[in-house]
Amino acid sequence: MKVGDIVRQNNNLFGVKDKYGLEVPAPKTLGTVVAIYHLEDPDLENLKDWQKKWFDKLGVSVDVLWSTGKVSENMASNALDIVCEQNEDS
Repeated sequence: MKVGDIVRQNNNLFGVKDKYGLEVPAPKTLGTVVAIYHLEDPDLENLKDWQKKWFDKLGVSVDVLWSTGKVSENMASNALDIVCEQNEDS
């Protein structure tokens, strides 16, 4: 994932259910990645197993400008699907 990629939210990290227990589909709104924050790798020896799993599961942190005009800051990159990749030449 890189700045400029067009993305859509997915339900990979958390499945959302409605009040009847039915799974709610992920939003179809498109957005553009406007910033990527590569966090420093933590000292894995001092983390508990569940913390290590979540660190890997979340991926890098990104800011997304949605087509609605809203900006979502610090989203987990693994909660997004790339719809269209930004070309290196653009």
